[in-house]
Formats: sequence, structure tokens, C-alpha cells
Amino acid sequence: RRHHHTVAVTASVGEIELDGDVTQQAFSSGVSLVPLFVVLFLAVTTRNVEVSLLSGVFVGSCIITGSLASGFRTMLDTYIVNAVADSGHVFVVLFSFFLAGVVAMIERSGGMFGLTNALS
Repeated sequence: RRHHHTVAVTASVGEIELDGDVTQQAFSSGVSLVPLFVVLFLAVTTRNVEVSLLSGVFVGSCIITGSLASGFRTMLDTYIVNAVADSGHVFVVLFSFFLAGVVAMIERSGGMFGLTNALS
């Protein structure tokens, strides 16, 4: 369910007075779980984590903006480009790539087979 709220602000400094108002939309709290369920469902069914996460970001940005076209643009310029441009996020991405590389090396060398045999 969507609610519209109008926020009005008036500020005065000395003889100068500024006022403005903005209307914001608000959703019920359960809507915030929809992108999570999309990610989990797609990750389990497709076994492709990257596509699942991207779909979750897309669904979330569509919920925020209210349309598919605006959601797609917001996903690209706000959530993808700004995330890649942030140096802190770059370190996380590099760490994830290096970790995936180590796991792939262990898997190719047969280490995962030995580990699963040892654990079972």
C-alpha cells in the first residue's frame, strides 16, 4: 500500500524567510522484503548469483522510483556506477575476485573433493 506524505519546512534567518514543501511516497514495511525474495528465488533457481543480485537491485530501484524505466536508470547511475566509483567498494570487489580465484584453484587441484570426504 502506498501512502503520500507532504513535508513543509519554513526557515527564517533574520529578515529572510524561506519555505518549501515536498510530497514523498511511503510504502508499508513489507515491501522492503520483495527485492530480498527476488534475489533468493533467482539464486536458488538459476544458480547465478550475479544476475540474482542485479535483479534484486533492479526491483528495489523500481519500487523506489515507481516505474520500470526510471528504476533502470536509477539502478545504473545511482547504484551501479556510484558503487563502482567508490574506492571502498573497489576493495570489496577485488577481494571477492581473489577469493573466487583461490576457491577455483583449490577446486581444480582436488582440494574440495578431499575436504568434502574429510567432512563426511
